[in-house]
Order: sequence, then C-alpha cells, then structure tokens
Amino acid sequence: MRKQETIQVKNSVDMKDDERDWVQDPVYPPATSPLHFFNEGSVVHGAIYVAQGAGPNPCLIMTPEVGGYERLTSLFVPLCMAGISVAYFYPRGMWDTRETYTLDGALSDLKQMVAYLKSPAVTAKFRIDTDRIVLGGMSGGGGTLSLIAAAEDPTLRYVMAVTPYNFSAERTMTEVPGAREMTEDSYRRMDMNMDIPEAVRKRLSIIPRASEFVGKTLLILNGSQDTFNPVEVGHKPIVDALRSAGVAKLTDVILDSGHSLLTRRPELERLVKAWLRDECGFRC
Repeated sequence: MRKQETIQVKNSVDMKDDERDWVQDPVYPPATSPLHFFNEGSVVHGAIYVAQGAGPNPCLIMTPEVGGYERLTSLFVPLCMAGISVAYFYPRGMWDTRETYTLDGALSDLKQMVAYLKSPAVTAKFRIDTDRIVLGGMSGGGGTLSLIAAAEDPTLRYVMAVTPYNFSAERTMTEVPGAREMTEDSYRRMDMNMDIPEAVRKRLSIIPRASEFVGKTLLILNGSQDTFNPVEVGHKPIVDALRSAGVAKLTDVILDSGHSLLTRRPELERLVKAWLRDECGFRC
C-alpha cells in the first residue's frame, strides 16, 4: 500500500524572501513565449521568460557567447519568479548555415533586440519597463558585446558581464586555450579562428572606451580558475581601466570557479539578485 503524505504549504507571510519568489501570482503568473524580429532583412529568433506580476517589470537581455550554448540559463527561472523578465536571442549565423556569425553582426542583432522590446506593442504584451532594461551575457560574445552595446546607447544603463573578453589583449583567438577543440566539437559550425577585422576589434575593446561607461551601473564577474579568459588578462585590466575612468557604480566579483562559473551558480544567482536590488534599485 502506498503511503499517503500530507504536504504543508506555507502562507506567503511566513516565508523567507527566496521562498516567497516561488509563490505564483494568480492574476499575472510567469510565462514563456517565443519571439522574433528582423534585422538587415533576416529574421532573428529568440524567446522570453515573462516575469510574474502586473509590472511593468525590468527585463534582462541575455546575449549568448560565441559558441551559442552558454546563456547563463540557470538564472532565467529564478529571476523570472523574482519579477525580472529574461529575454534571449540567437544571433544570425549562430545556429544556421544561411549566414555567417560575426561579432559585429551579433552586436547589431542585440541592438535590434533592444529596439524590438521597446516597441509599444511588445512592451505592453510582455509588461516590460523600458527604463529598466539590463544587458547581460558571458565571455566575448555575451559579456563584451553587452558592455559595448550599453556604451553606444545612453538609454542603456545596466550591464551584467560574466567573464567579458578583453579584445585589447595582444593575442588571437587561436591562442585561447580550448579554442581549437571548441571549433572541432561544433563540427566547425563555430569558427573560433574567425578573422576579426581590426576596426571591429577596436570597437569591441572596452579599455580605450572606459570613459563611455561613466554613469552606467555595472556588474563584472570572473572565475579565479578561468584559463580561457584569465583574471590577469581579462578581468583585472578591464576593471582597472573602468575605475581609472571614474566609473563609480562598478561592482566586480571574482569567484572560485572556471570560465562559466558552473560550480558557483547558486552564489551567482544571489549576487545578481542583490546587485539588481541594491545597485540598480529594482524590487526583486
């Protein structure tokens, strides 16, 4: 005979803050939805985790790193339940053979994603607060592009960059540990040997553009065991340049983990929530 169990459901007033996040709003529950927009004549696909609550709610746009497989997805549901919508997209050429993925193309797609989410119909549909859009991502394709997009748009004030790549460093992608293996493992869909034009490399270099981040609210994280983008090559030069340029609202954290911070994801979730609440002023 199967043993019957009675599950005690707490009243929300008796819950801790992190438990309360998981109580569903009966009127405005969380949801997921596909989305798409057009850029330079091509369709760009993506999706959104719509935060619960009447809103309008903040929205975090996650840009995938060059490989396309890491979007920090472990943050999506916890942030969504805490009142922060999370949207993401697949840059042109990343998962198809019709076009070629490029960093400047992905940056263009990110900017178009921002414009799409700010359009009145989309804003109303997904309950988005256009004054509280956060850009985020990992490595060069996610973290660096998010920072550069914010530098080039005065309306974008918040960026969460995990292990952003330092394009000012004197090294090619082929010198990055694991780059050749990543190219082979993706059946050469992902070309880590991509020839980055000098003009694009200069545009994506954060250090000489550090003064453009004054007035922005930034969270930059890295792993002490990162061999792909070591702290002394990526994190420290970028953070030092930003502080020297007078970027006051800069939070930098180094966790005891590798490039993707996989062994510190629960801590990463708590850090991001605390930053959104304490530094950005969001209710979450």
